[in-house]
Amino acid sequence: ATLAWEGHALRVGASVGLASRTGAMADVAEWQRAADAACYDAKHHGRGQVRRDRDAAAQPAGVPV
Repeated sequence: ATLAWEGHALRVGASVGLASRTGAMADVAEWQRAADAACYDAKHHGRGQVRRDRDAAAQPAGVPV
């Protein structure tokens, strides 16, 4: 997407990491680490990527995260 800011056109993109919180996670920090790892995986695979952590990826198709 293009964003106009102070007379300049800026191109904006995003890489997204999703993580499902499971009962096996010790705390919120562990959940955040899973989301961060998924985000870095998305960045590694290029622009405009959405990646899920291993737990979310193991869910059946059609199950929202």
